[in-house]
Amino acid sequence: ALLVFHGRPLPDRTVTADQLTRAWIDGARRQLTESPLSVRAAALRHALGFAHEVAPRAPAANPVRRPPVLVAGTTPDVEAALRQAGHSVRAISFTPFDQAAADKVRHFDTYNRTAASQRVADIVAALRAQPGAILVASGDAALAGALAAAVETPRLAILDVQGFDTSGDEAFLERLYIPGLRRAGDLQTASEIAQGRLVIHNAGPQFTASGARVQRPRLTPAQVRELVRQATSASAR
Repeated sequence: ALLVFHGRPLPDRTVTADQLTRAWIDGARRQLTESPLSVRAAALRHALGFAHEVAPRAPAANPVRRPPVLVAGTTPDVEAALRQAGHSVRAISFTPFDQAAADKVRHFDTYNRTAASQRVADIVAALRAQPGAILVASGDAALAGALAAAVETPRLAILDVQGFDTSGDEAFLERLYIPGLRRAGDLQTASEIAQGRLVIHNAGPQFTASGARVQRPRLTPAQVRELVRQATSASAR
């Protein structure tokens, strides 16, 4: 059946494989634009392995004056600035991922979490263990943190994405490979769910997440500390 046109002229208006792929991508983008957030959110939770979650939990009221600050992948100077200001800083533990072993399993990511989605799950678990916490992360942990906020919303997440660019597939394949993620709206959908609680900095020139506060320069440790202070002050009111 696949060779039906072998050695014969193709029908009029036949598209190439590249044209067909582009049409699929364009159709998916149109559907994302037209779909309500509730539909995209359900698709995102499914891609992240939280399909049973009907909605993200809002940050719980925190009676302590200084909510804990969960850190992941941050640089020592950021952590030092937070500790110096008197914040309780707690590092997130990540589940070891054996990529070599995963590569030996056919269709591994059909039934198992990828390295990126496991980081998301670990951050979700940490946020649930510390309701009302503030998340400060950088690198791939920051990207995972943005997605985790769509499942368990932190009081605030300050995320250094280290130049990540959302405009093409390459960055996602290299640093945020989760099957179905782009089809669900990826970081754009996550930022809308988080409702302004994401501060994303050190972003690539074409990074887009309209539901977050996005800036291209990297925040200094003092600026991170000030954002944490503001979030802490708001929680104490």
